[in-house]
Amino acid sequence: MDILANIRAIFAEKSTQGGFEYGISEVASQMNGAARDAANFQLIFDLLYWDYTAVNPKIDPKELDRITLKYSRFGEAQEAQVASQIQSASEWVEALEANSVSPSEGLGLSKLELGMVVEKERTLSSIAQHPSHLSVPLEICRLMRNFYRAQRINHVLSVANVLKPLHLSKEVISKSSSTGEELKELVTGRIAAFMRQVRANTAKGRWVIPKIELEIGAIDEFADFIVFHLLNERWKGDKSMFSQARGIGLVENAVFYLYLLEEEKEKKK
Repeated sequence: MDILANIRAIFAEKSTQGGFEYGISEVASQMNGAARDAANFQLIFDLLYWDYTAVNPKIDPKELDRITLKYSRFGEAQEAQVASQIQSASEWVEALEANSVSPSEGLGLSKLELGMVVEKERTLSSIAQHPSHLSVPLEICRLMRNFYRAQRINHVLSVANVLKPLHLSKEVISKSSSTGEELKELVTGRIAAFMRQVRANTAKGRWVIPKIELEIGAIDEFADFIVFHLLNERWKGDKSMFSQARGIGLVENAVFYLYLLEEEKEKKK
């Protein structure tokens, strides 16, 4: 069992016994040992929170901040992130006022309502939820599951089968000199070719969308997110991130566990 799976298993048992914070306290040493930096610790924390809220009510963002900062060895860096988010909300309001933007005219909000928006921003400025380090893996998992499901081998879902579309994307991006729309088309084409093999039962996997033209559209949406959001926006066009453990490796780990959670949810329906 890898370290993340072990942390998740222990947390599930302990949080059932004593709640979310108790579960975190019981795995904090393993989390800090496994985490490379503050972002990596937060990713593990978010995964455990995702596990927990699958069967329990959500926790107040401020309480999540307190728990994270209490048990993380990267507390100062993460606390600075919260402060930065709150500062950004304040600067947003100041920018509106400096440019003589009337909230009622520009945003349809009164001064009081605008103040409430900023206060809400402060409340939601949680390092666990705003912005979530799971936002990219969540979207990748959602878009991938729109057109592809992994095939179980001996009743087991392997990482290779679950992440096949993502692995194909990584392979194309790493080896191609293309960029932008051309690169997206290459990714779409490679995954579409794989899905044709799936439909012909010459590759492992299950198709989801009966009409091939609709399937191509879903694949194109997936490729668009990988190329334009993940590569271009998040990683500033740095293709080397698709071969780094701290880049695509973190994303792959998160997508795999999120996929398993979605499978578990479907079984319960």
